[in-house]
Amino acid sequence: MSRPNYTTRSGPSSRAETASPLRFTQRLWYNSRRAASRRGGGHDMAKGLSVIIVGVCVLMASHPAFPFKENIVGAWLFDEGSGKAAKDYSGNGNDGEIKGNPQWVDGKFGKALRFDGSTYVEIPFSESLRVLNKTDFTLAAWFYSEKLPPPEWIEAVFQQGDKNGTGRTWLFIHRDSGGEIQSFLGGTTTSSGVKAEEEGRWYHAAVVVKEGGAQDEITVYVNGEPGKPNVVSLEDSEGNYFIGAHKAIKGFFIGVIDEVVLIAKAMSGDEIKELMNKGVMNVLAVKARDKLPVCWAEIKSGIR
Repeated sequence: MSRPNYTTRSGPSSRAETASPLRFTQRLWYNSRRAASRRGGGHDMAKGLSVIIVGVCVLMASHPAFPFKENIVGAWLFDEGSGKAAKDYSGNGNDGEIKGNPQWVDGKFGKALRFDGSTYVEIPFSESLRVLNKTDFTLAAWFYSEKLPPPEWIEAVFQQGDKNGTGRTWLFIHRDSGGEIQSFLGGTTTSSGVKAEEEGRWYHAAVVVKEGGAQDEITVYVNGEPGKPNVVSLEDSEGNYFIGAHKAIKGFFIGVIDEVVLIAKAMSGDEIKELMNKGVMNVLAVKARDKLPVCWAEIKSGIR
């Protein structure tokens, strides 16, 4: 099979980019450096401009561009590009350990991980993740499979193991349903009605749970479109989380996964589409301490 054509970060039109604080700051920095190099002795000017840039970064990081800033439980964007840790960009410290040697590749937004059918990411259960046992939540991710239908009974995108409760298979591709994208929560399968039929094609999926006491409503969205809602009794669990495998022993994913995010809130269809189109970092405005270095890096990358 030929290597898929990875899709890189998409963004707004050139006119909108020029008007953004980031693009404006990049231009300001570039023009000031040119002027300083012509005159000589531009150290003080560059130093002063650095202060302005830091201020812009702080404003961008603290501005709540999306109403779920305080509801983000975990965000694994795989933008590190190397190493054995999958950083949690939510600021909650739910970093994952990369098992095996998946490849760092270009993803839908920034970098991503390519899983080979034996590799996965394991995220320890934590107190910040416990909230998902008792509230509305949304799981969203970008992924594509390189092996359809799956060689095993499922290809797991995101799963939770057993501990003090039943494990939960949040998002997967089901071989016996012709490659349909599904969720298995509350002991019941919830279908999206969409099959992952094309190898190397990106799919965005979101599992939305509305907690209702004795009965919970689950809807699986694919590429922004909802499947038929299902009503189940959602179980609790304190097991570790897995990206790309089912309990680290089976259901291994073969392909690329990117932009996995957990939000302790039931997102609407429009919000899911915005997340899908713009990406986690652009929409969710995750913690300021994580966005500052990203802002600075993007400014520098735009002026080299």
